[in-house]
Amino acid sequence: TIYSLVSDGANLWLLTVDSTTAAAFYKYNGVSWSAETTPWTAQTNLTSVSLTYDSTNSNLYAFVIKGSPEQAYWKSTPISSVSWSAETSLGFTGGDLGHISSPETGAGTAQIGVTLREGEFGIDYGFGNLTPATSKILNYQRIDVDSDSYYSLVSDGTNLWLLTQDASTAAAFYKYTSA
Repeated sequence: TIYSLVSDGANLWLLTVDSTTAAAFYKYNGVSWSAETTPWTAQTNLTSVSLTYDSTNSNLYAFVIKGSPEQAYWKSTPISSVSWSAETSLGFTGGDLGHISSPETGAGTAQIGVTLREGEFGIDYGFGNLTPATSKILNYQRIDVDSDSYYSLVSDGTNLWLLTQDASTAAAFYKYTSA
């Protein structure tokens, strides 16, 4: 994902891949856009971002895939004053990762997680949370066999729901319930 947009009910927040070394972060207050402190600068191989609003704690969670080998990380900030936390790994095995996605909103940290593509040929699919704890769907070839795939992830408070669309072959819908 090269951009992610969420709302806290008063403002829109936009996180984008600005280049392979930085992300850009913006706030729209209903009148104008302003550049805010970005969670990542001076990085290596920054390829994908996602953003989630925590409605219980009034925080934003930014997720990224970056590095060589690629790894997934998160940072958080209160919406009242943008000041990003230290970076935390999501616990995936470093390597060929892509297409990170998180829900637009979660009511507390237990409802916030990510999904991403893992593996050289995009045939493994991973879920992770802030703990970090990860799960993997192995060798699910129809999810992503090319580079033109898109993902959307939402939570209903109990489950993560994943919708995938492969531009050339298929769409699929999955439910993940944490044990």
